[in-house]
Amino acid sequence: VAVAIEADKSAFQLYKGGVLDNAACGTQLDHGVSVVGFGTDSGKDYWNVRNSWGGSWGESGYIRMEQGVNMCGISLSASSPTGAASAFAAPKYMFDRKFTYLSVSTDALPDLYSTEPAALFTAWQKKFGKAYGAEEVEGRHATFMDNLATIKAHNELYNAGKSGYTMGLNQFTDLSAEEFKTTYLSTHNKTSYK
Repeated sequence: VAVAIEADKSAFQLYKGGVLDNAACGTQLDHGVSVVGFGTDSGKDYWNVRNSWGGSWGESGYIRMEQGVNMCGISLSASSPTGAASAFAAPKYMFDRKFTYLSVSTDALPDLYSTEPAALFTAWQKKFGKAYGAEEVEGRHATFMDNLATIKAHNELYNAGKSGYTMGLNQFTDLSAEEFKTTYLSTHNKTSYK
C-alpha cells in the first residue's frame, strides 16, 4: 500500500531503529513510502514501512511506525491496487503475513559515546563517502555536531523508556533540517490534514 507521510522532522531524518512514536511528527504530507506489513514490539503495534533512501537509513531501509495514532499522517492518503481492501480500514487483513524484524547492524562506525567527536566525524565521512571543499567542511562539521547532540539527547529518552525508537548516524547527518527537507522531500504543494 502506497502512503504519504510527513518526513521532514529530525525523528525521521535521523531514525535508526525501533517503533517511531513521536507525536510531533506532523501531518503535512511530503514523502511517499510503502506499507509492507505490520507487527507488534513490546506490546506496541506498528506498520512496517519501506522507504526509498537505501539500506543505510533506518532499519536497513525500513521504519516501524506506531499503528492507531495516524503517525506522521500515515492514514490520510493511502493508495492500494484496485480490488484490495483499505489497509487502514482493516489493517490486520490487508497483508498475508506478519513481519518479524531482525536487528542487523551494518554500521562500521565507532561508538557515539566513547569516540572523540572529530574522529567520529572523520569515520562517518569515510563510511558515507562524504568529501567537502575547504570552504564547506567547517559548516558540515558544525551541522554534524548539532545532529549528533540531537541523536544523543533523544537516545537518552529511549534509554529511560520514554521513546520507542532510536536515532543514529546515517547519510543525512551532515544536513540541517531545512537542507534535508528541500533536498529529499516534496516540499511544494504540501497538503495539511487536521
